[in-house]
Order: sequence, then structure tokens, then C-alpha cells
Amino acid sequence: MPYCEGCLGGKWVHHHITKFLQHVLCYGSTTGTGILGDCKAYYGCVEAQGRGTLHCHMLVWLKGALNPQEIKDRILSGDEEFKSRICRFIDDTVRNDIPE
Repeated sequence: MPYCEGCLGGKWVHHHITKFLQHVLCYGSTTGTGILGDCKAYYGCVEAQGRGTLHCHMLVWLKGALNPQEIKDRILSGDEEFKSRICRFIDDTVRNDIPE
């Protein structure tokens, strides 16, 4: 991932994202798989928050994972167990809070 050469924050983020890819996702590893499984590819975008701190949004493609069309087909096929698993996953991972 490219970063701003003159930006210390950019170098720090680049270093940590690289280490995350190597050690957590094991991207490109020939010796093992990462915590999510076998990472085939990734795409990340670094952006600044309102206060200027950098963070990354990333998509990860896993070997053997269903593609979006396959997920839609399984949901529409009436596979109730699959639908239940998808709903539990979404409930566990998607959050939205209204500030007080």
C-alpha cells in the first residue's frame, strides 16, 4: 500500500497494516492460514478521520468463501439454517448507535 513519504502517520499506518496482512491474515504465506482462513486477496483504502488520524477500510477475499451471488441464491432457496447463520453474523458484526 502506498503512503505519503513525508508523513510520519502514513509510515506508521503502512507499517501496521503490512504487519496485520503478514501475521494476522497471513496474506501470501506459504506456511499457514490467517485467523479468517486462506486470504486470496485484499483491497484497502486509508483515510483520515475528522481529527486527522489515519485508519484503513479493507475488503478481504477468502479462498472457498461464497461470492455475493451464491449468498443471494442460498438465501432465496429457502435454506433456513443458512439464513439464520447470516442473520446471527450480521447481528454480531454490524452496530449502529444514536448518540445521547
